[in-house]
Amino acid sequence: MRSVSKALLLPCCLAQLVVPALAADIVAEVNNLLILVLIALGLYIAYIYRDRVITLFSGDDRLHVDLNSAIWQVMTCCRFCECEWTRQLTSSCCWPFKRSRGQNLLHMLGQRMGVVQIPIELTNIIVGDLPAIRSGDYYLTVETSSNPPQITAVKENCDPKVISFPDSLIIKVRNSGLDYNVRFCVKKMHAVGSVDICECYISPKMLLYWEEHEQGPVRIRMEPCRRDYNFTLPAWILMELKEHDLPSRGIDSFDITVRDARTGNHIPYETPEVFKSNYELLDVTGFRSQEPDELKVGSIDAAHRVKALCLGQLFTILLLGSGMFLTSRLYCLSCFQRYSEIAVLNNFGVLFPVFQHDKVFYRERCRLNNNVFVDLVEDDVLNGIHKLHGTKVDPNCTVTRKEVLQTCDDLPIGANHPSIHIPLGFYDVYIPCVRQACLGDELLRHWGVAHSVFVVCMMLLIICTWMLSNWYIKNVQAQVLRESRGMAYSQVSQDGPSLAGP
Repeated sequence: MRSVSKALLLPCCLAQLVVPALAADIVAEVNNLLILVLIALGLYIAYIYRDRVITLFSGDDRLHVDLNSAIWQVMTCCRFCECEWTRQLTSSCCWPFKRSRGQNLLHMLGQRMGVVQIPIELTNIIVGDLPAIRSGDYYLTVETSSNPPQITAVKENCDPKVISFPDSLIIKVRNSGLDYNVRFCVKKMHAVGSVDICECYISPKMLLYWEEHEQGPVRIRMEPCRRDYNFTLPAWILMELKEHDLPSRGIDSFDITVRDARTGNHIPYETPEVFKSNYELLDVTGFRSQEPDELKVGSIDAAHRVKALCLGQLFTILLLGSGMFLTSRLYCLSCFQRYSEIAVLNNFGVLFPVFQHDKVFYRERCRLNNNVFVDLVEDDVLNGIHKLHGTKVDPNCTVTRKEVLQTCDDLPIGANHPSIHIPLGFYDVYIPCVRQACLGDELLRHWGVAHSVFVVCMMLLIICTWMLSNWYIKNVQAQVLRESRGMAYSQVSQDGPSLAGP
């Protein structure tokens, strides 16, 4: 009878231990699921009203970045290397292709790939048969991907039958299927705000096709924005698309052309000194404003720009190189710690899968709650010479790297690949680990010292660049000041005898 009672007592004890832990795990999973549903709902609402959310955080109603621009940033090393030297090659007299004469070859390649924008000039813009009842103040907006919208001048008190806009708009599109359609929208301005009258969405590829093949304006149908107006004639927009001629110059070149409104002649300017001498600087009240001499002070501004460019490039190299290495290193090291916990649990003969309370017990017993950043400093900075955490008291708690690598390749029966737990307070994020992370940790840990040396050298290079740039700018400023004082002294010396009386 006692043996039977003991046999019944053991399952009851196991049930008392396992059921509460299992219930706690189920409640935690349900809570995580509810939080995930709330987060998904919040993200969906934020996506529906994304323009208002972006306006709340940035003051603008759109993000000026997309996949194509990101690809172009990578191709040009964050716009630091756009191959402007190819303009000198295509500007030579021996260049055989007329269409690409004076152009940037990398930009042309990007336009062919669909990652660089192509400017198109819109002229002869006319809209007609607008779905509106009475006359009013109308204007046209053109929205292209992530660029700010282009807006024409407001035509006041116009009949909705036909409205002609004298403006010429320059829009930029990409020859890519990933680019957004261009939105043409006619709006009517009220005393408070404005209302959309009609709109149409045109593919950028279709606009480029019309610009290349159509010999004249094209008339396109527009759809009304309000469905309660029943007009027989459809709204339309007429416009002429032509290639916009960009100047064949480099980014750092001063090459502008000013059109004289009185004569209609185009006056080219190749240097800022000549340009500023012909057009004096005025303040907002119309009086002449003081302006430093371009020949003397222009080099100081150029030095400031070169300083900012060099420091920006060095910081970009440091952030990209160190950021990618640290991200990969932390992921592989965290996964290696999770696999080492599985190896320790296997040494104790624990059956998998393991409940959470058992994991916590063995982590505290074997002191497995090591900080990943502490291990990173130990491996990369101290190179494994000094141990920042205590030693293990139980032999089963100690595992070698070879045993952990074997655990990564061949998990114990019932064990699953671990995950990295990142608590965010209101929600827990789990990043799954792969067995290749152990091999990645074994490879990256040998480059830890090299990464530390790279960071130190880059910081020293940034500091030296900053100090040398400041020293050069101070020397240029002192030289300009000496020349200014010398010119003032010579001017006083020349005017002195004439001012002196007989």
